[in-house]
Amino acid sequence: MSTNDEFERRVAVERARLAETQEVARVGSWETDLATLTVTWSAESYRIFGTDPAHFAPSHSGFLERVHPQDRDVVDAALRASLGDSEVHTLEHRIVTPEGDEKVVEERWRVFAGEHGPGRAVGTCRDVTAQRRAEAELLASQALLRMASRLSRLGAWSIDVGAARVTWSDEVREIHEVGPEFEPTLEAVLAFYAPADQPRIREAFAACLDHGQPFDLELQLVGARGRSVRVRTLAEAVRGEDGRVIRVQGAVQDVTERHQFEQRALRSQRLESLGTLAGGIAHDLNNVLAPIPMAVEALRRHLSEPRAERWLAAIEQSASRGAGLIRQVLAFARGAEAGHRVRLDPTELARDVGRIVRETFPKDVAFELAVPAEPWSLEADPTQLHQVLVNLCVNARDAMPTGGRLVLRLANEELDAPAAARAGLEPGCYVAITVADTGQGVPLEIQDRIFEPFFTTKEVGRGTGLGLSTTYSIVRGHGGAVTLVSQPGRGATFTVHLPAAEGPALDSRAAESEPPQGSGELVLVVDDEPAIREILVETLTNSGYRVVTACDGSDALAVYDAHQLEVALVLTDISMPGLDGEALIAALRERDPRLPIVASSGLHRAEGLAAPGEVTQFLSKPYATTTLLQAVARARRRGSPDSTAPVGLRRAAGGTADP
Repeated sequence: MSTNDEFERRVAVERARLAETQEVARVGSWETDLATLTVTWSAESYRIFGTDPAHFAPSHSGFLERVHPQDRDVVDAALRASLGDSEVHTLEHRIVTPEGDEKVVEERWRVFAGEHGPGRAVGTCRDVTAQRRAEAELLASQALLRMASRLSRLGAWSIDVGAARVTWSDEVREIHEVGPEFEPTLEAVLAFYAPADQPRIREAFAACLDHGQPFDLELQLVGARGRSVRVRTLAEAVRGEDGRVIRVQGAVQDVTERHQFEQRALRSQRLESLGTLAGGIAHDLNNVLAPIPMAVEALRRHLSEPRAERWLAAIEQSASRGAGLIRQVLAFARGAEAGHRVRLDPTELARDVGRIVRETFPKDVAFELAVPAEPWSLEADPTQLHQVLVNLCVNARDAMPTGGRLVLRLANEELDAPAAARAGLEPGCYVAITVADTGQGVPLEIQDRIFEPFFTTKEVGRGTGLGLSTTYSIVRGHGGAVTLVSQPGRGATFTVHLPAAEGPALDSRAAESEPPQGSGELVLVVDDEPAIREILVETLTNSGYRVVTACDGSDALAVYDAHQLEVALVLTDISMPGLDGEALIAALRERDPRLPIVASSGLHRAEGLAAPGEVTQFLSKPYATTTLLQAVARARRRGSPDSTAPVGLRRAAGGTADP
C-alpha cells in the first residue's frame, strides 16, 4: 500500500470517528466557502435538518429555506454581520424539516480569513429542541407554582444550619409584610409571632434540629404592617452524609380565612346545641308564666284597695320582665323564623334608634347616622330588627364609659363570591348595617365567644349576656350574617349584612281593635297545666263564653265527641303528654274540617311543627287577656289560617281572609 493510500485510509478512519462522535454528541458540523457560497454538511447536520444527502445538496440559500420564515431575516443578518470579524458567534433559531416538524437549533461559527478577505465560515449546529421545551415547561411550571402559592397563600422557606442563613420565598415575605431588603434571621422571625406561641416554636425547632423530628404548627402572626393572621407552618429536616441535620426546610401558609370559617362552624354548632337546651327551658318557663297576666287582670276586678293594686302591678311587671327575658332566649334558640316579616325601609328603623340614642345616651357619646340616598328595602320583622340595632348601640355605649364616638351607618352592598364567603353568605345584594365605636375594643382571645348566650364581660347586674347572642340568632334567622372587626384600645365595628328585598317598603303593623264579647258560644279548652286551664275558664266565662276543659288530646276528643254539636271553637296547647296538640288537631279536622282552632305554645311561633291539620289562629305563651280574646274573636269569624302560625300547621281549610 502506497503512502498516499495509507494517508487516505487514515483520513477516512478519522472522518468515520468524527461522524460517530457527532452522532453521539448530536452535534453537526458545516463549512461555507464564502467566495462561492458552497456549503458542506456532516452526516449529523443532515439528520438534524431532516434531509437526505442523496436528494439534497446544501447551499446557503437552501439552508435559509429550512430556517423558520419568522427567523430567516435574523439568521441571514447575523451571518452577514459576522463576516467582518474573527469572533465566535452563537445564535439560536428555528428550522422546519421537510416533514413539517419544527425544531430549535443552536448555531456556533467563526469566519476564517482568506487571501483577499473572508475565506470560509466553519461552524456547528446542535438540536436543542428538547432542552428548550423542557426549559419552557419548567418556566411554565414555576409560573403555575408561583400563582398557586399566591392564591393559596403558601410560601416556602429553608434554614441552612451551618451558616444560620434563612431563605424565604416571595409569598413568605408577603405573609410577613416585608420586602426583599429584609434579611430574615431566626430571632427576627420569632419576633413576628405571638409571645404565647414563641416557646412552642423554639421547642419544635430544637426537636427538629436534634432529632430530625418534623413539625406542623398553627400560630398567630402579626406582620410588619400590623395585620394579624393565622398561619400554618410545616417543617422537615435534611441530613448530610454524616447523618447530622444540615438544613431545615418547610412551608408557611396563611390560613386565616379557613380558621375563621372553622370558628364560625364551631360557633354555629355550639349555639345550635345551646339553642336546643334554651328552647326547652323557655317552653317550660312560658307555661309557668302563662296564667299570671290573665290572673292579674282577673284579680283587678275583685280587688280595689290601692295597696293591692301596687302588688298586682309588681306581679305584672315581674311576669312581663320574665316573659321578655324568655323571648330573648327563644330568639336566640330559634332565630327570627317566626317573626312577622314585612317589606320595610331600614332607614326609618335606623332613625328611630338614632332618636333613642340621642335622647337617652350620655352627652359625651357623639352620635352619627349615615344612610344612603336610596336604600334597598328589607323583608324583616321590624321589632326584631329594632332589637338588633338597639343591642349593638347599647354595647357600643357600654364600651365607651368615658365617652367617644358612635356611628350607625347603612349601605347598599353587592357582595361577590370572595366577599360573601368571608361573611358566610351567598353572593348577592345586601343591606349592610354598621355600628362602630371608639371604645375599648374586644380582646382577641374572647372574640370567638361574644355571640355565646350568657357570656358577658360586664360586671354582675349590668348585663345578661343575651344581647349579642340574640342579635346573632335574629340576623342568621333573616338569612344574614354579623361580623366583628376590633383591636383592643381601637374600638369595635359590628357589621350586619341582611339580604336586600325587591319592591316597596310597607307599613309593619296594624292596630287591633277591642275584641267583641262572646254570646254564650261553647269553647273547648285543652291544656295539661291545671293553672292555665283554670284561668282560661275564668277569663272566657267573664267574657261571655261557655267553657268545657280537657287535660290532654285523648280527653279532648272524648269531650268534643260528647259536645260536638255545641263546640264553636277549640283552644289547645301544642306540647302535651300522650296525644299532643298536633295529633289532636289532625283528629279534629277529620271530624270537622271547618272547626275554628286556636293553638298555643310556649315555644317560638315558627317552631316548624308539622301537624297534618291546620290552625286558624296561633298564640305564643304567655299572652294577655286582650290578645287571647282577639284571637278567639278572629277564629270565630272563620278566618283563614294564621300566616304567622307554624308552617306545618298551615293547611287549606277554606274560609275568608281575616283582616
